[in-house]
Amino acid sequence: MFVYLFGSQEGYYKIGRSKKPSSRVNQVGGPFVVRLLWTVETNHDLWLEGYLHDCFFRSRKRGEWFHLAPEDVSLIRAIPPGCCAEEACLPLRLRRLHCEYLIEMASRPVPPDAAARMRAAGLVPVQVWIDQKLHWRLQREAWEARISLTELMTNLFSTAVSERKRI
Repeated sequence: MFVYLFGSQEGYYKIGRSKKPSSRVNQVGGPFVVRLLWTVETNHDLWLEGYLHDCFFRSRKRGEWFHLAPEDVSLIRAIPPGCCAEEACLPLRLRRLHCEYLIEMASRPVPPDAAARMRAAGLVPVQVWIDQKLHWRLQREAWEARISLTELMTNLFSTAVSERKRI
């Protein structure tokens, strides 16, 4: 599989994955014409795509579409061929952006509905810090279910609470 970057003259970019990015570029609809700017073939396409989405979370417009600065595009294009599921193969600036993402996610408050369910179950709402591998797995699971990561975590928590009540 390939991870790709499509771009438009309007400054919008799509970060995605496909078996044939050169064909996929023609299938992408929208109000502007896009062109293929970069691809990398990797066995770790889900990981790399999710990682890039995380890195540019502040620039996300909708789904896989981002409004990136030229230096961000250069950063993505600097990813070496055959990138593996290890941060060591990525440019240092990308790794820093991902750390910023993890820190921001960890410092967000627990959603009110989840906090209420926690209190009702006799638990104390706390912020959970998850390691990168678990984060990637959860991100993938959320993507496959077409829901947000917060929604997935809330669902997992709700299931855990109901299981606890049965015991």
